[in-house]
Amino acid sequence: ESGPSADELNKAVEELKIRKVALQNAEKAATVVEAKVDRGKFENLMKRRFFYGASFSLYGGVAGLYDLGPAGCALKANMINFWRNHFVVEEDMLEVECTMLTPESILKASGHVDRFSDIMVKDVKTGDCYRADHLLEAHLEKLLEGKGVAE
Repeated sequence: ESGPSADELNKAVEELKIRKVALQNAEKAATVVEAKVDRGKFENLMKRRFFYGASFSLYGGVAGLYDLGPAGCALKANMINFWRNHFVVEEDMLEVECTMLTPESILKASGHVDRFSDIMVKDVKTGDCYRADHLLEAHLEKLLEGKGVAE
């Protein structure tokens, strides 16, 4: 009993190489390339199509308060239903709804007004705001990791 000849083995190896290249090309073609989203353009589109808008915009607006348009209301309802289905129906958790705004008198009584003052910094490139203490903590952790220094 003899196995396949050297010629047959070479042909089989070449066929496998061709199939491997074809498979790699098919994988590349099937890979979804995520497009980078321009945040400014996206926000402009969302405002133009009235997913949301600044509350009281006719009077200059109020920071942090937004009104939802018809599409925004539908999107919010879908997200709440998805959340509710997962946590309330599937996980048997109880749902509560509380007010979203806290009066200053409550914040003062709880000590939040007198005891907390987080310094915020703004990224000049993106306009995003961050707590300074969190940035410093993350930077120090990177320095400690890089030098192998123990806490």
